[in-house]
Amino acid sequence: MSMAKHYSMEVEAEGTAKALGYEFTVSPKDSYEVCKAIRGMMLPAAKKYLEDVLDHKKAISFTRYNGKIKHRVGKIGPGGYPEKATQYVLDVLKNAENNAEYKGMDPDNMFIMHSAANRGRQLKGRMPRAHGRSTEWNEQTTSIEIIIKEKEEKKEKKTEAKKEEKKAEAKAGRDSGIGNRESGIGTSPETRAPNSEHTKHTEHAIAAEKEVKAKAESKPAEAKPAEKVGAKPKEEKPKAPAEPKVEEKKEAKSAAEAKPKEEKPKAPATPSAEKGEPKAEEKKE
Repeated sequence: MSMAKHYSMEVEAEGTAKALGYEFTVSPKDSYEVCKAIRGMMLPAAKKYLEDVLDHKKAISFTRYNGKIKHRVGKIGPGGYPEKATQYVLDVLKNAENNAEYKGMDPDNMFIMHSAANRGRQLKGRMPRAHGRSTEWNEQTTSIEIIIKEKEEKKEKKTEAKKEEKKAEAKAGRDSGIGNRESGIGTSPETRAPNSEHTKHTEHAIAAEKEVKAKAESKPAEAKPAEKVGAKPKEEKPKAPAEPKVEEKKEAKSAAEAKPKEEKPKAPATPSAEKGEPKAEEKKE
């Protein structure tokens, strides 16, 4: 019974090429680290990197399976030179490159979109021991898959000079009152485009205002009710003098208390009192 061979990722056939290495007798842990190291790289750069690893010029950084792995020179951390896994990954990568050339694509303009290493079947075996015994001696297999894709050309970014020119034009348009004629933004009603939504809205509002003014002017002035003939004019009643407020009363009272009291003049004394009248006994004598 044969197992189905399939990729773990589905992609469109146009603009991509892929290759699959099925059940290589290689360590799945080392294969995982190598596939992770080249993921996202351009195809020529990935090939050069793997060749340097085989020559021990560059190391593969071990990020997951790094137990008892020593650090390497540079900012790599735990790393190594897994030659067998690197060779198998390089073979699959070259196979994907050949498939891209067959489809008429340029391999130099392609990058590694997907690279993965999956555990395969276990090849069972036994190792003989003493006294007629034996232990399991199984071998691991790994399936390596790689998908490469054409790199899309990035749109040219607008330079700073063009941005500055556009800003200057917009500023000049705001100052002069002439803006974007197509949208009607930042322009006067006379200079706006006739088909712009902004212009239509303003024209409608102006027409509505004119209609309201015309109706107001056409209405005759309201006539006052005519007075009856022979009617006596109404006599206006004299208004009562306003009472002074409480505060004014208090101020007047305090001013009156503040004035000094006038002393009344004393009555002049009588002449009899000044000369002294004779007593009654003296008169009798």
